[in-house]
Amino acid sequence: MAMSPDPEAPRLVGPYMLRELVHDLPLESPETPEKTITITCLEAWSQNLYIGTSTHEILHLVSIPSTPNPNSLSPSNSVFILASRLQAPAAANTSGDIYIKQILVLPSVSRALVLSSSGLLSFYSLPEFSPAFPGTKLKEVAHVGGLDLDDEAQEVQGDKAKILVMVLAKSKIRVIRVGEEARLTRDIPIPGTLNVLRKGMIACVATKEKYALLNVENLHHLPLFSLSSDEPSTPSEEGSAISRGTSSPAPIINLPDNPPRNLSLSTRERRASSGAPSRESVPAATHGRSVSVGGHVSRIPSPSTKGGPSRRGSTRSESASRQPSRLSPPGAATPRANTPTSPKFGSGRLSPVPPTPGSPRAATSRRGSSTAHHSPSPPSKDPLPLEPRVGTLKPLIACPSPGEFLLTTGTTPEEPGVGMFVDTNGDVTRGTIQFTRYPDQLIVQGAWVIAAIPGVGLDIQRWDASDRGAVDLRDLQDTIFLDHDVQLKQVLALEDTVLPEIGQSLRLVHIALRKNDKGDPISPPDPKRDEEEQVIAQRISTVSTNLVVFAGRKIWNLLESPLVLRLDYRLPKFTEENFDGIVARVRRVLRVLDEVTQIEPTTERVFHEVSYIRQKCGLLVLGELLRISTRQTSDINGVEIIRIEQALLESGLDPRFIVALFGDAFTEDISEAGAGVWVYGGIRDVYESLKSSHEVGASFTRDVLLLLKRFLVAWREKRGYGSVADDKAIFDTVDSALLRVMLMLDSPEYLVEKGKTVVPEGDIRLELHRLVESKLENEHSVIEMLESYRRLYVLAILYSSKKMYGDVLKTWRRILEEGDGAGEFQDGEQRMKMYLLKLKDPALVEEYGGYLCSRNSALGIQVFSDEKARVKFDPSRVLEILRKYAPHAVRQYVEHLVVHKKNTQYSNELISLYLDDLINTLSSDEAAIDRLKFSYESYRALSPPKPTYRDFILANSTPEDENQWWGSRLRLLDLLGGESGYNASHILSTIERYREILVPELVILYGREGKHADALHLLTHGLEDFDTAINYCLFGGMSIFQTRLVLTDREEQKKLFKILLDEFLKLENMSERLQQTGMLLEKFGRWLDVTHVLSVIPDSWSIEILSGFLISALQQLVRERAEAGIARSLHRTQNLKAAGDYVDKCDDIGPTIEES
Repeated sequence: MAMSPDPEAPRLVGPYMLRELVHDLPLESPETPEKTITITCLEAWSQNLYIGTSTHEILHLVSIPSTPNPNSLSPSNSVFILASRLQAPAAANTSGDIYIKQILVLPSVSRALVLSSSGLLSFYSLPEFSPAFPGTKLKEVAHVGGLDLDDEAQEVQGDKAKILVMVLAKSKIRVIRVGEEARLTRDIPIPGTLNVLRKGMIACVATKEKYALLNVENLHHLPLFSLSSDEPSTPSEEGSAISRGTSSPAPIINLPDNPPRNLSLSTRERRASSGAPSRESVPAATHGRSVSVGGHVSRIPSPSTKGGPSRRGSTRSESASRQPSRLSPPGAATPRANTPTSPKFGSGRLSPVPPTPGSPRAATSRRGSSTAHHSPSPPSKDPLPLEPRVGTLKPLIACPSPGEFLLTTGTTPEEPGVGMFVDTNGDVTRGTIQFTRYPDQLIVQGAWVIAAIPGVGLDIQRWDASDRGAVDLRDLQDTIFLDHDVQLKQVLALEDTVLPEIGQSLRLVHIALRKNDKGDPISPPDPKRDEEEQVIAQRISTVSTNLVVFAGRKIWNLLESPLVLRLDYRLPKFTEENFDGIVARVRRVLRVLDEVTQIEPTTERVFHEVSYIRQKCGLLVLGELLRISTRQTSDINGVEIIRIEQALLESGLDPRFIVALFGDAFTEDISEAGAGVWVYGGIRDVYESLKSSHEVGASFTRDVLLLLKRFLVAWREKRGYGSVADDKAIFDTVDSALLRVMLMLDSPEYLVEKGKTVVPEGDIRLELHRLVESKLENEHSVIEMLESYRRLYVLAILYSSKKMYGDVLKTWRRILEEGDGAGEFQDGEQRMKMYLLKLKDPALVEEYGGYLCSRNSALGIQVFSDEKARVKFDPSRVLEILRKYAPHAVRQYVEHLVVHKKNTQYSNELISLYLDDLINTLSSDEAAIDRLKFSYESYRALSPPKPTYRDFILANSTPEDENQWWGSRLRLLDLLGGESGYNASHILSTIERYREILVPELVILYGREGKHADALHLLTHGLEDFDTAINYCLFGGMSIFQTRLVLTDREEQKKLFKILLDEFLKLENMSERLQQTGMLLEKFGRWLDVTHVLSVIPDSWSIEILSGFLISALQQLVRERAEAGIARSLHRTQNLKAAGDYVDKCDDIGPTIEES
């Protein structure tokens, strides 16, 4: 049965797998040295292996564990040594070859029963297997079993004093109780029984023709259906009477020793078969599966290529037309229409056991299964009456669940068989299952039905397929194809088997994610932990089973395939280049992930298996995502990406392992201090495959970076969990990698994909700022990363979170000088000002306040002048700072002091600053001089009435002039005309050389010096600003450019108007002379002396020019004369009142008499 599997071919893993237990047993004896000896039956218990051979011998072998290799996961098979060899007794007068047919071991009573093919049943003691109960032997036995499946665990544990065993003899069933002695309990006269299976007092028995249910206690029985659908339904007389509805009572079989009680098989009414639940059929699938089972198993293409029946149906066309599905509804897969599929034999009461002739060969029954073993030996020339006819069907009984039996029916051994489920009332409980050929043996193990199919191998399928969903068909059925027939046995106990494939995948191994300059791993391996992980891997690689397969001289364990092997082979390899494409491979992985997500771990191994599959699924899909384009990403929906992300999180995979897949830049973020990174061995293989790909880590889509970001954010929330080992190194890595991925997402390279991602994203920049504001441990690497990405503003946020105020300002200064490529530091100067106002460090405020003044004097000065500032400076100190950092801001600060703070102490300094700026401008800029001259010419060219020169230059100033010399000059004029004190003589001497240009300044200074004639002369002849000249006379020369009212003495006003009249009379333009003089005399004549006016007015002027003045003067004279008369009258009145008051006072005092 040897197979030579192709090592490069993918290894398909079904629900069960074969592993060699014993390769070559020492079956030969000195008496039969040259005879081919094979195993015919066996049983295993503890370290004992009991084998029956084709030479009618019983071999007792004991296993000796081999020396384990602590450095290897490969199993070390136990060595079996021969403890004893017995020649079992046989029935007399037996011709032909005989063999050991069945071995039944009862550990709880230390007894064993051995059945010979000659029909003789003998007893032995355990564990040495010496004969027991001398002289006690039963003849003409077809089968021994009928152990109570409900008490099976107690039997194995040995807490029963006696065991009830059912011996199927030729003419009856003998119930014996085995303990210190073998005692007959009762005989049940049911002839020809071949198989039995018992749960409690309810047993399912089978003859060569049909099945029936039997109550062992009260001996009531319930006929079921026929074994072969080719035979017509021939129920017993009692069964026929019941089926016809007769009410005649059935006789009860009484045994002399122990009469039965009149009890029914079940207290509730049986359901009709039509009420059985229906199940949808599951079609069979053909699998080209190859499993190595030792030296006699070979690869075969399929049964159909060898002339045997195909997996999908019988080779006979007429059989195929009526072949039932592998899992069909009740009644839909009956082999023949006239064969009942559910027992409708009465109203629920059982008829007595009928005496039925016939004695076909029995099948082995043990632990929820009952199988008729196929013997490798040829039939004898004179077979026993108990042996079945060649070509007849073997009744097979199994127990899939409490209260349920699985029974097989068919037509011939070469055609398909059907398994039917009935309960203890005989009702069909679920859909049928189909076998491609009628099985030789049948075992139910958990949810699996395992059948030995002649010419095919082992057929494995779930009997509860309709009760569960399956992602893959192999989760429901499979076939292990073998090139020779084998036998199945469910033994009591076997030593555990170590599957190195599990350990290789699930063993935690150290992996070096980073290397130093010499190429050595940064975190060296830990031999001690490696040994610990080796022990754990060996423990979780251990698989238990009680199923064996044997043929010839070999024995194999039939192991339920571990989850990690079954699902692992269904995952695509990252290196696969197939036609389904990247997206299809992603979907394949997600289907496996869906399946494993539904599994709730109940053992240590399952926990690791689920974690491993989740990790591998996540890694594989991540690897696919890392090498796909943006177009392909759109084919994967957001739900699928989130599922992968959740799988990576729930698997507990070290985040450093994920980060390392994103290229060399991310690898630099990994911290391997402490224990380093430990992952499953299978995951390491996937990682190395991904890293070896030139496509992985070369470039990323925005969706992939977002997946990494969410993964790292979720991991960051685990900070402080005690379950996270090596937490400092892990969270340092998480912080650095999360910062890097956010910087990448906020970079121009990836911002072009923003809004086009499969999974919606939030505000990455806001998340980046919050991340930096939070607690980031590895400060040095964070600073280096932010510097490398030129994200200075984010660096400033980091400094601010650590209260490093100086570094914040230093970084902001760099942004202002080097530029803000990311556009994060909007209104940077304003923000720096607000930041400085809140600081309490005078040194920082002085340094960076001065720096801000050098860039923006208006904002910088507010740092020193704002009342809300926490650091206050004396104005003199501020001036020192400004002279040091921003000399050009000194004038603005002094303006603030003088103009806004009304601090006249600095007025003279401000005037000097204005004047210096003005003189410097005039001395260096001819355009400034030309502009001043042009303004005078433009103003003089205006026709009356015209605004004052001050209003004229204000109206013709632009906003740009405010911050230039023109605006400074206006402020200088206001300051010169104000109340602040200054040295007018010094200023006059300074601007003397520009007297033709700075006319308004000279007017103000002349007025300050009392040179009114010179001032009025400049106003009337230099500027021709007649209105200002009149204002000069009314309010005083100091206020000509101020709007405030300044009251002066009337006599002073008269003097000024007299001077102004003389200047008007000197105007060269006669028209202006007449107009301005007439206006002055008419409106302000009362401030002029008539005599003086008449004396200076030329005689040639018309009286009309003076008419207004003269009328006004005469009116004034009349007014003054009237006022004078009124004043005299008032004075007289006052005098009279005073005289009257005097008289009244004298009267009050009275006369005073003085003696002489």
